[in-house]
Amino acid sequence: MEDERQKRVQELQQRRREKDHKIELQFQEKEKERQEMATQKALDRQSRQSAMNALYAQKTEELQKKIQQKYDESARRHEETLTQIRQKALELSVRKSSTVGNDDAPVCEPYDTCKLCQLCQVIIKSEVFLFGHLRGKRHNAAIAEQNGGKVPSNEELENFNIKYIVEAPVDSADKKSAIQSCDNERLRAALVSKAVQTSNKSKITKLFKDLSALSADTQITGHWPTNMTHSLERNLNELEKLFRSNSSASSGRPTTGAADSLYFHWLNGIQLLTKMLSRIMNGTRERPTSLTDRSNAKLAALYELVCGQHLDVADYVLQSQHVIDLLDILCHRINLLDTTLTSTSSGGITTQTCDIVVGALCQLLSTIFDTLHGHYSTLTDSTDDSLAFNHIIQDVISYIVSVGMIDKLSLMMANTRGPVDDNPELTQCLRSVVSLFSAVSKLLALRVEHRFGARLADDDTQLMLTFQMTHIGGVVSLIYGVLLHSGAPQRADGD
Repeated sequence: MEDERQKRVQELQQRRREKDHKIELQFQEKEKERQEMATQKALDRQSRQSAMNALYAQKTEELQKKIQQKYDESARRHEETLTQIRQKALELSVRKSSTVGNDDAPVCEPYDTCKLCQLCQVIIKSEVFLFGHLRGKRHNAAIAEQNGGKVPSNEELENFNIKYIVEAPVDSADKKSAIQSCDNERLRAALVSKAVQTSNKSKITKLFKDLSALSADTQITGHWPTNMTHSLERNLNELEKLFRSNSSASSGRPTTGAADSLYFHWLNGIQLLTKMLSRIMNGTRERPTSLTDRSNAKLAALYELVCGQHLDVADYVLQSQHVIDLLDILCHRINLLDTTLTSTSSGGITTQTCDIVVGALCQLLSTIFDTLHGHYSTLTDSTDDSLAFNHIIQDVISYIVSVGMIDKLSLMMANTRGPVDDNPELTQCLRSVVSLFSAVSKLLALRVEHRFGARLADDDTQLMLTFQMTHIGGVVSLIYGVLLHSGAPQRADGD
């Protein structure tokens, strides 16, 4: 019986173990199913979230595209409106310039966007230049050729001009296109690269290296520190003192100062001075240049001294990029001046504010042109050099006119309303501007070979026409403004 009881107990234990094992297996299966369901729910939730995010991104992108399309459409309509306004203004300007007997003076302001004569392939940068071009011999001959050799009527002429005067492409209005024909290989570097005999070579070399080190410091974005400015002016003063020295002069040989300046040029001194003056191009009305006006004026004065002593240096500046660089620097400096502002003196007379840098740059260019005129005016026979010189001079003068430099300087001259005797800086500035006008006019006279009765239509540079429209670059207004107020009694309040 005990055996049977033990056997039943074992059977019960076995059945219990089997039951527990079965329960464990069921629990594991249920847990596995629960985990699988939870994983599937997480995947479904993630899938739905991804779908919602994709839908949101798609709607956002579509909305951005619609906004961009509306913005582009608005910008396009605005640009079309501006184009129509510019086109109407250009047509009115062309009609006014084409009308025979219309002597209204053109506006002395450069165009915001350059114009192009498709018939003559000429860039037009101001209304003065447009006026001269449309009435010039070259353009009228091209119009007659397009019209079958017949002289068009006034209405046909206006239609032709409106058809061929268009907005210039951006690449065709390159500021440097005026001197693309210059052959840099013709520079007289061989003459200035010869060994220059001077006893101050080591000193000039040291000063040149000091200036180069100052110019190479590109870490300074604002004004130079006082010590750098003083060092620059000290080096410039020492170079000027050396170049003006006339000691040890002998017959047939250059003076010591002239030899020193020639050696300075041989060290690429002209390139260095041009580079330092080019800092003016980085200046704005709110943020002036790193150099002071006094330092820039000293740089221009030293530049002028070197060019005035040597024809080869002046010729090098003309035939290289430096002359255009100087013109660009002068134009930028003039643009920084607000020529509509005047300052009132004690007598109630308004006088234009003077800028010594503009005066120094005008005097520099005047000296370069006068040095060249002094040499080429003595040539009696036409040589290859003189013919090439005439072509370059035509390009340079055309560039001066096309960028509106004469117009801008004339505004500055015309704004002088009072005596200048008590303002030496203003006097010197005005004298420099007049000297520049005179030097450019003398070079133009060389180019036309002193032809008697030369007409304005024969002047391809449009310089004389610009002088005519601006009353000789504002000199007439300057004379009236100075003489009418010089010594004039002050008016009473009731007058």
